[in-house]
Amino acid sequence: MSDRLITFMARRNGGVHEPEVRLIPLVFPIVIGVFSCVLFGYTYDNPEKVHWFAIPFTYAGVYYAFIAASVCGQTYLLDAYPTRAGSVLALVCSCRGVISFGLNYSLTPTTDKLGHLGTYSMYGGVMAFLGVCTLSMFWFGRRLRLFTLKFVVDKADVGPRYG
Repeated sequence: MSDRLITFMARRNGGVHEPEVRLIPLVFPIVIGVFSCVLFGYTYDNPEKVHWFAIPFTYAGVYYAFIAASVCGQTYLLDAYPTRAGSVLALVCSCRGVISFGLNYSLTPTTDKLGHLGTYSMYGGVMAFLGVCTLSMFWFGRRLRLFTLKFVVDKADVGPRYG
């Protein structure tokens, strides 16, 4: 889906590909992730009101959103900074690990204080906030990318390398 969208948008843009187009497919996973977080918390607080399948379904929805965000982030950054592919992949994987650790580390104390619905609604709010920040890159990413390009290109990137 993403590559078809890239081709379509590049044709519309006079044959020029903008890396920010890679962020458009992130809308669906963000919606699924936020919805799944809230429903997951509701299901745990009210198991008698919801079908048992809501637990694995919403868990899978949160996981899907997390992985989709990681993949979209990687492809966007690889398109935006192709000369720094190794650093970009390491950065995205490191951020993914830090986010996972932070959410899991705070899970038990937060659930004890707020309950499952409160905790997972808060996680859904964090996911929505990060999604809005990411999607705002669609509009402001080009300016930011052009500003940061002067910091990511050095003399070693110019010309061929042998060995």
